[in-house]
Amino acid sequence: MKTKQIVLTALTIALVAGGAAFAGPGGNGKSNGRGASDNGRNSNGAAASELKWRNAAHASAQAFSNASPNSAVGILATLKNASAAADEALELAGLESGDTVRTVEEIQTLLVLLTEPALSSDEIQALINQA
Repeated sequence: MKTKQIVLTALTIALVAGGAAFAGPGGNGKSNGRGASDNGRNSNGAAASELKWRNAAHASAQAFSNASPNSAVGILATLKNASAAADEALELAGLESGDTVRTVEEIQTLLVLLTEPALSSDEIQALINQA
């Protein structure tokens, strides 16, 4: 159960940190009024914006270690670190990423079976006597 909690905690941290960063500076519907025209500048901004996630995925190790948490590289670094933490937690628990992890309800059902014998001691003794 601790493994599942560790994995879920790592993924939650990654998603919360990543979700906050997606709003970006001036997010939540705010606009700086410069989106409609390029004012004579080149129009590479749209292409760069389209490619930012693909470019960020190919960033160097140095870029990942120094990235702002709100940048594309920073968000990918957070997700990469959370994934590594989840893999480490699974490894410590003796599991692999594709292994099925039991739910709390399944574990509680198994514990009940361990604590409540199917036969009473008299029934067990009777079976022993028959054998």
